[in-house]
Amino acid sequence: MKIASFVMGLIGGLMALGYGQFGYALGAVANLDGKGTGDELQFVSIALPVIALVGAGMVLAKPIVGGSIMAVSVIGILVYFGFGFFNLVTIVLLGVAAFLAFADLKRSSPPPHQA
Repeated sequence: MKIASFVMGLIGGLMALGYGQFGYALGAVANLDGKGTGDELQFVSIALPVIALVGAGMVLAKPIVGGSIMAVSVIGILVYFGFGFFNLVTIVLLGVAAFLAFADLKRSSPPPHQA
């Protein structure tokens, strides 16, 4: 399940990065007035997909940490950008990847110590 979580997280993170570039461009257009009104949009549009990619990369070594990071990225995308048609694919991919990382926790945990 770690491999599936890694692959789905990687695909979802790269798709989110593509959408993030569009958000970054919109932030640049908002900054044309010279007041810095689009700085937050530019930062969040790139930071959330990068966080998702970091979580996907950590899934193989530490599934619970990687899954938690991807879940935080999904929550951030939902809170900041909302649940829309374009965000649906990235939200589902990253959410399922986080779920698979958490599901692998039971399989990868060591057996209980017997005396």
